[in-house]
Amino acid sequence: MLSPANVISYKKLLLNSKNQTKILFLKNTYTSSNKKKTSTITASNKALFTGLSKDELLPDSNTPDYVRLTLRSSVYDAIKETPVTEAVNLSQRLNTKVI
Repeated sequence: MLSPANVISYKKLLLNSKNQTKILFLKNTYTSSNKKKTSTITASNKALFTGLSKDELLPDSNTPDYVRLTLRSSVYDAIKETPVTEAVNLSQRLNTKVI
């Protein structure tokens, strides 16, 4: 059982690589006694990171740079595109064309 000083969190990252979606989990342990964050990376987790280029990894720990990956991700792969239609009632009420 974990002591109250240790809190374990999982970070999810949605990567899009060659039309294949992967979800990566990185286990981080935060210890409140010394306020130092340490990462626990197993060999199986490192194998998941091999698809990332060097600029997508943090230089000090060779773990994914989640902020950079999130900002560079394509949101259009996660949503369904629908055609644009005119809002007829709102257009009449505002006396202008609203799409």
